[in-house]
Amino acid sequence: MAHKADSRPLWSRRHRLAGFLWLALFLLWLPFEDTNIIVPLLSAIWASVWVVILLARKQAEVRSFWRFALLGLLLGMSIPILAVLFMAFKTGIHAHGFSEYGVNQFFLVLSIVPISAVLGVVFGLLFLRGYAYLEKIGGDSP
Repeated sequence: MAHKADSRPLWSRRHRLAGFLWLALFLLWLPFEDTNIIVPLLSAIWASVWVVILLARKQAEVRSFWRFALLGLLLGMSIPILAVLFMAFKTGIHAHGFSEYGVNQFFLVLSIVPISAVLGVVFGLLFLRGYAYLEKIGGDSP
């Protein structure tokens, strides 16, 4: 059987590759004894942006200011919460009998929810503006 050329758009292939790369890096991070909160935060940002791009692409025909602002708000609020879930998951996988991360680190990550929510709204509106610009010049949407 002859192999057909991939008919998915370029953004779709790049998006899928970014998801596989995130998963590989996440799985590499899990076994390390690490108490730094930067890696779970960066992983949460990457995963949240990946999901938001997927959702925005699926609803590309409906581009409203409020929809993208709400999508950005959900993105921003999900980042610290997802980072805490990653931290808890890693602690549970290692099963030391004590938490790999201190309680203060969990609260520190959760304390940035308001800041990340505002930044998420800004990102959502910039994403909407990027769509409009790419449509205007005739380029491939993100």
